[in-house]
Amino acid sequence: MKKTIFKITLLNVLLLAGVAVVFLVPAFAAQKGIKVIKVDEVVNWTNIDEPVWANAPVYEASLNTAPPFHPDTTSAAAVVALKVQAVQDKKNIYIKLNWQDRSNNTQIKGLNDFKDAVAVQFPISRSKTTNPFMGEKGKRVNIWRWAAGNVVENLFAEGFGTLTPSDTQYLKGSGVYHDGSWTVILSRSLSAPTAKDISVGKTMPVSFAVWEGGNGERDGFKAASIVWIDMMF
Repeated sequence: MKKTIFKITLLNVLLLAGVAVVFLVPAFAAQKGIKVIKVDEVVNWTNIDEPVWANAPVYEASLNTAPPFHPDTTSAAAVVALKVQAVQDKKNIYIKLNWQDRSNNTQIKGLNDFKDAVAVQFPISRSKTTNPFMGEKGKRVNIWRWAAGNVVENLFAEGFGTLTPSDTQYLKGSGVYHDGSWTVILSRSLSAPTAKDISVGKTMPVSFAVWEGGNGERDGFKAASIVWIDMMF
């Protein structure tokens, strides 16, 4: 009788453990990509507290120090993670970016001053075979770059040192620094010219970069994604 009770008890324990595992796995599973949610209401891209963001999943992108293109910048980049959300209404796509920053660097007053900045990058070919560090010859990338002071640029590159502005500067961006972190929203019209630019599709590879001006970061000295991440529309 005692043996039977023990076996049943052990089986029950294993079953309970199994149930616990089933319920715990989803809570700890890594999000596979950035899910773009679609909304009917027009999003105010200047308001970082717009209610629509409460329903947009948060993806945390890991960042690493980009390869040292400058021999005099051998330090480690300061930012190690970037929170990303994406929303699409009937006219625009919006990407919200948030990261921790120990200082608020918005002005360049001397040779050793650099602005905080963030960038979103897409491969024109939509292929993950494109080099995530500013593309490569024959494999162009489109870069949306925001710098403190709300300076927004639409750029292209085919490798380091080839950065050029787009003929169409249709991006908008707004950033707020509060309690040791930056929150930036970039907005792009869905009807913007796409002949030389990305087009919205079912899935688009994307990568990110952050510059912490207080750490002397500029140009190629930055924190960046080392792999492409899926943005799912």
